[in-house]
Amino acid sequence: MLTFELVKYEKGKYIYHFFPDIDKSAYGVIAIYDDGEREIIQQSSVDVKQYYMGHALWGIPVGEEWGTVAWC
Repeated sequence: MLTFELVKYEKGKYIYHFFPDIDKSAYGVIAIYDDGEREIIQQSSVDVKQYYMGHALWGIPVGEEWGTVAWC
């Protein structure tokens, strides 16, 4: 599970911080664009296999200000 928050929206680019449930201080940063493109800006230091980043990239609903992404 991870939580996320929208940090900034500017010119079609949403910047999100995502927080792995392992360590809230070790956040990652992604960008999601209005056209659907996605970009990794900063990886979380605790996400060595990039599971959280993958869920952040594809699980965060574009435009949402904050929330949780969970999986089984």
